[in-house]
Amino acid sequence: MANKLSGREFGKLAREELLRQLERNWGESKLVSGISLFEFSSGQKILTLYATLSGDRWWYGVSEEYWTGWNDNTHMAFLMGDGCKCECVILNPEEAWTLLRRIQPAKDKQKKVNVRIPSPGKIYVQEWKDFPFEDHIFSLGKIEAQESTLKPAVKKPAVSLAELKRLLQSMSDEERRAVLAGLKEKHT
Repeated sequence: MANKLSGREFGKLAREELLRQLERNWGESKLVSGISLFEFSSGQKILTLYATLSGDRWWYGVSEEYWTGWNDNTHMAFLMGDGCKCECVILNPEEAWTLLRRIQPAKDKQKKVNVRIPSPGKIYVQEWKDFPFEDHIFSLGKIEAQESTLKPAVKKPAVSLAELKRLLQSMSDEERRAVLAGLKEKHT
């Protein structure tokens, strides 16, 4: 049974799916900045921007860190979450740079991008209305995680730290060393 994902979790899984698809052609990927900029073994980079549909638009912010250092190997991906499905548009480096040049930075130094749906079947970038955005859309499919995927990596201890401290203090030095050595061996 699938759990309802938070926006952050959904965006993370959508990025992971996009990277899996791109790695087929671009090679292995690694995160190089923040949570959004990835570089592949082929030298290609991609800035992945995720947003959930809000009313009639997806809204994205490209921070100054990214747009000031744009280069000829950096693509831009708009991940468009809508319920449990996600669609994507990838701009090549030239298209991405053309879009970024059209936008003035806001007070927070981000360049804001609005992808709008004014009516069913019509999707466009508000800041570049004549760009054929709809022609670039492809589906990443259904994004979901099973219950086990969402379990925290660190489990709460069965005893409190105060209880553990009291237990360790009640042991002899030899017993304490043996317990600590056993824990060290188990976790290395």
